[in-house]
Amino acid sequence: MKRIASLALPLLLCACGATKLRPDQPPSSANWRELRVMARAPTPDETAALQSELQRTGLFAKLVPAGTDEAPVDLVISAVDEKIVGTATGSFCFDYALDYLTVGIVPEVCDQRYQVTIDVTAPGSGHAAQFQTELTQRRFIGLFGAMSSLFGDWHFFGPQPGNPVLARGALLDQKAQIDGLLKP
Repeated sequence: MKRIASLALPLLLCACGATKLRPDQPPSSANWRELRVMARAPTPDETAALQSELQRTGLFAKLVPAGTDEAPVDLVISAVDEKIVGTATGSFCFDYALDYLTVGIVPEVCDQRYQVTIDVTAPGSGHAAQFQTELTQRRFIGLFGAMSSLFGDWHFFGPQPGNPVLARGALLDQKAQIDGLLKP
């Protein structure tokens, strides 16, 4: 029983991983925490899901529920669509096999690309645009992944479409262009 327990910890650590999305963050003057933002999708269920996703990004402090007659909003986000592009690639990307066989000593390092499309309207200026960005996720599986996930802004295992990490990365990547919509 002790031998099984002593093998369980390395195998558990072997399964741990860390991912990091790093979009470019161009300089900008607009403070998104002060903007009034509304999520508006074609159906009420999609609107609720989009609003939840935007709220979990932590970028906007004032999310206005769709259909309210309060003061005008600064931005209306009508879609955030994420797609996985291709398969994971990299010189150390072995589909977990080598990582498990070496009990996490040889790490797996893979890059996964995502394409994110955002539909944004600025009612105050009358501008609307659709922004498309590509994000790359780097994934570390193995002992290095377990150790690196303890430090910094890492997330266990990769984001899937609908995850606020992808929406946040895409919105930050397009921040300067979205801020340009706000100007009359």
